[in-house]
Amino acid sequence: MKQPESVAEHVFRVAVLAYVLTKPIKKINTEKLVKMALIHEFGEIYAGDIPTDQKRERIKGYLANKHKKEKESVKRLLCNIPPAMRKEIFTLWDECEDQKTVEAKWLKEIDKLEMALQALDYELEGHNPKRLDQFWEDAQRKIHEPELLKLLKAGLKMRKNRI
Repeated sequence: MKQPESVAEHVFRVAVLAYVLTKPIKKINTEKLVKMALIHEFGEIYAGDIPTDQKRERIKGYLANKHKKEKESVKRLLCNIPPAMRKEIFTLWDECEDQKTVEAKWLKEIDKLEMALQALDYELEGHNPKRLDQFWEDAQRKIHEPELLKLLKAGLKMRKNRI
C-alpha cells in the first residue's frame, strides 16, 4: 500500500485545486490564493502538526501556543530571504491564519476538501473506511462554499458506493 501523503503532496494538491477551482470565479484573486496554498503549511515546518483526531482532544499546552509557535516557525523559515519577499510571504501566511479574506476562507475549505479526497484515495487503496470517518466529518463541518460542497458530495457518493 501507498505511504501516507507527504506534506509536499498535500501542498501541491491544494495549490492545483485552488487554481483549477477558482480560476473562473471573478471575486477571487486566484494568483494570491495559489501563493497562499503553497505556503499555508509553513507554520508547521518547525512547530509540527497535530493529527485531526488529536485536535479534537485539545492537547493542552500546544494548542494554547499553537499560533505563536507557528508564527516563530514561519519567521525562522523566512529569515534568510530578501526582505520584500519575506514580507510578502509572511503577510500571506498571516492572512491565512486570520481567515478574514475571501482567499483565506476558500483556502481553508480547499484544504479540507483535499484532506477528504486524500481519505478517499486511502479507502480506494484498501484502508479501513471507519478509520477515515474523522476526515470526512471534519470536511463536512468546515466546507460551506457551494462549488466545494458539490465536490465533497461527489466524493461522499463515491465513498458510499464502495462501503
